Amino acid sequence: MNMPMDTKGDRIYVANTGEDSISVIDENTLEPVDKIFLYDDDRKSAVSPATCCMPVFGPHSIKADVKTKRLYTANCYDNSVSIIDTKENRILDRVLAGSFPHSIAIDNVGNHVYITNQDSDSLCVLRGDNFKVVAYIPVGCMPQGVCISPDNKLIAVANVYSNDITILSTGKVEVSGRISAPYNPSQLIFSRDGSTLYSTGVDDENSKKGVIMVIDMNKARVVKRIPVGQVPIQLCLHPNKNILYVTNTGSGDICVMDTHKDKIIDRIRVNGMVHGIVINKQATRLFVSNIQHDRIIALSTADYTVQRSIGVGKEPHSLCIL
Repeated sequence: MNMPMDTKGDRIYVANTGEDSISVIDENTLEPVDKIFLYDDDRKSAVSPATCCMPVFGPHSIKADVKTKRLYTANCYDNSVSIIDTKENRILDRVLAGSFPHSIAIDNVGNHVYITNQDSDSLCVLRGDNFKVVAYIPVGCMPQGVCISPDNKLIAVANVYSNDITILSTGKVEVSGRISAPYNPSQLIFSRDGSTLYSTGVDDENSKKGVIMVIDMNKARVVKRIPVGQVPIQLCLHPNKNILYVTNTGSGDICVMDTHKDKIIDRIRVNGMVHGIVINKQATRLFVSNIQHDRIIALSTADYTVQRSIGVGKEPHSLCIL
C-alpha cells in the first residue's frame, strides 16, 4: 500500500520480521490502516510475500524518532537499517550496520542512532541527519539491548554472553565503564530518573527461569534479582506509575512489577509467544506483539482485559508508537 496517511491520532508501527514489512495501526480505532514493505519497487517481484516464502531483510527491532517522525528498523537478515518517512510511508534509505543488527536507541540531542550488532560484538553509530555510519565501537559479547538514560548522557548496552553491561557516554560516544550482570542480560530500560537500570536475564542455574536485574547506577552493580516468567524479552515503563511491564516469550505472559517495592504484583496471561510491548501516551492501553499468532494484543491498563486482537504481518517482533 505505502500510501500517505492522515494525521489523526497516534500510530502503532509493528516490525514483521517474517515478511519484511511494517504494519501500521490506528491507536484510536485499533484498526490496521497501512502496511509498509521494506523492499523497493525494483525488488517487489523478487521478494514479495506472495512469491517468496523467506524474508530478505528481517526487520527485528523498530524505533521512532519523535523529532523527525522517522522510523528505524534493525534488519537482522541482511545486516542493515532501514529509515522510513512516516509522513509519506516511504523508505528513505537503507544502510549497512554490521553483523545481525539487533536493537536500536535514538539520541535526539546528539542526532545519533545507536544499533547493536549481535554477531560482531559492536555498537554502530549512525548520523541521524545524513544516515552515515560514523563509528563502530567494540562492546561485550553478543550485544542485544541498548537504551539511553533520561538525561541523555549515558548509553547502556546489554551483552548476553559476556554477562555485563557496557556504559558509554553520548558526548564522545566512547566506553566509560562496565557493570557485571551475571544473568545473561538481554534488554534494558532506565528508570524515569535514571538512577536505576533494569535488565532482563535468565537464572544461571536454569535457563528457562527468567529474572529482572535491578542495577543501581550510583553503585554500578546489580542490587536485586527478581524472578519473572520464562525467557523474558522486552520491558516497558508506565509513564506515571511505579510499574514495569515484562514480556515473557517462553511462558506466554506479562509480568507487572512494582518498581518501588521491586516485587511482581500481577501476571497477565496471553496465549502465544509475546515479545514486543509499548504503552500509549495516555497510559490507558498496552500493545503487545504475539509472534506465534501474528497479532497485536491491545490491553486495558486498568484491568488488563483484552480490548482487541489485531492481525498484522508474519512474526511481529517489535513495535513503537508515534
